Amino acid sequence: MEALDSRGEKGCGVISLSLDTGFSQQALRGFFRKHKEYCVPIAGESKYKLNRLTVENGSVEQIIDSIEQRQAEEKVSARVSNAFFWGLMLGLIVPHLGGWFFELYKWLF
Repeated sequence: MEALDSRGEKGCGVISLSLDTGFSQQALRGFFRKHKEYCVPIAGESKYKLNRLTVENGSVEQIIDSIEQRQAEEKVSARVSNAFFWGLMLGLIVPHLGGWFFELYKWLF
């Protein structure tokens, strides 16, 4: 975001931005697709610029904070979904395992 901001209204191409930041071009394109509200393409060119008309008023620090907050929320949501899935699976499987172990115990002894 800071590298994109330093280019101003002229914007910056993905290749140049990749060389400046060390991020791969594919990662940058994915970032631009995911965060369309912060990085807008310049019409007719393959360049991007920072969108100054966001809720954060174009402040790079606020934009970075907003992106980090969104990533943290997505991470927590993924963990909750994962925990719910495994809880459901265990809730469905454990009662059947108990009966199977009981039958195995009766058969062995």
